[in-house]
Amino acid sequence: MKTLSCKSIIGTHAPLFGLVFLLVLEACAPVFRKPPAKPLDQARIREILSTVREQENLVSTFFWSGRMVVEQNDVENETGAFVAGSRNPFRIKIELTHAWGRPLLHLVIQGERIRIVSFVEKRYYEGNFRHFGRWRLFPAGLGPTRTWSLLRAYPVLEPYVNAVSTQGNQIDLLDREGRVVQRIELEPRTNLPGACIFPSQGLEISFSAYQKGTPILYARETRVTGEGQDASLEMKVKQMVFNRTIPETVFDLEIPPDFEMIPLETRALYFPAQGENGARITGWSVAE
Repeated sequence: MKTLSCKSIIGTHAPLFGLVFLLVLEACAPVFRKPPAKPLDQARIREILSTVREQENLVSTFFWSGRMVVEQNDVENETGAFVAGSRNPFRIKIELTHAWGRPLLHLVIQGERIRIVSFVEKRYYEGNFRHFGRWRLFPAGLGPTRTWSLLRAYPVLEPYVNAVSTQGNQIDLLDREGRVVQRIELEPRTNLPGACIFPSQGLEISFSAYQKGTPILYARETRVTGEGQDASLEMKVKQMVFNRTIPETVFDLEIPPDFEMIPLETRALYFPAQGENGARITGWSVAE
């Protein structure tokens, strides 16, 4: 029986031993971690906030078609969506439809007044904006300004006294007592707003998949979540149009005569069964 020497074994398997040696060296080498980003200086803070204000002033009206997704207890409901809004006067119209085009829910906000027609329940809800959180589709504390921000798909600045940055890619807007009223988290590579956090209300609105190359910036995907709530709402914009004249009839709400009328403050609204694409547009077209 032939006996192999250590020298012959090493010579035969030299490539394997070399690979093992390199792996051992790599495992022993210190792990390089990128240092955290430095807080923004005041000049950069002013520049970013100025851009956000400019974008806010660029839009007086919008309308878009796409999808709305509600996730609750790990179950997703998805519908087609048409959304329109005007800043002055403040008005919002939301139409949710089934994939087959059947209307599921229509909502109109005019100032502080909210009206909702639920075709699934055959009910008509009416109430004040302070009762909006009772509608499970939107978290409590959203308010008119944050609703506009969510649906227009770009941040709106809350009233503040001072702006600071204690961490990289982050700006805190403070009130007179030094409390954070709004935290803006920035995308590291673009410095575009990636999320707005409102600690007092326990809300977060995130913005992603920005449409670029146009004067008016907007996120193709927005999401709102509420602290301690088991649901989140996501908007997926397919086509967006800004600053077109919106016919007054768009903000009309037809209430079928046999629908039950319920004050919004008395109960939470049921979210309709899942749908997919096919946003229904009342009396006009996004393509116009």
